[in-house]
Amino acid sequence: MPSVQGIDHIELTVRDAEVSAAWYEKVLGFHVRGVHHPENAYLIVMGHLSGTILGLWQHGEQPATDLFSEFRTGLDHIAFRVSTRDEIGDWTAHFAALGVEHSEPEDAGQYGVVLTFRDPDNIQLEVYWRPD
Repeated sequence: MPSVQGIDHIELTVRDAEVSAAWYEKVLGFHVRGVHHPENAYLIVMGHLSGTILGLWQHGEQPATDLFSEFRTGLDHIAFRVSTRDEIGDWTAHFAALGVEHSEPEDAGQYGVVLTFRDPDNIQLEVYWRPD
């Protein structure tokens, strides 16, 4: 079987690319790497110090009221891994300071600890610590 090295980038469809880009910058520390205007769309490409690349697509034909739901076929959530369990507490405080709604940290037993939150389009995101 041919091999892969991991996930290269994640691209999300959003209602307002500029609003989402500002949110991902403020909340998670992403920065804008490029802005593109493909036919009937608007794309903001963002990078992160972790190496993660995120594309935010605003399609012309998308209804402005369409919110994400993990209960439809497609993406369920994206989890950002942290190095230590203590960092979950740091993220909890960071989200509280910014007014970002979030869950309480949840102990997932042998799988680690998860802190759940959502972006402006209701896309479920997690900060995740795994003991291994």
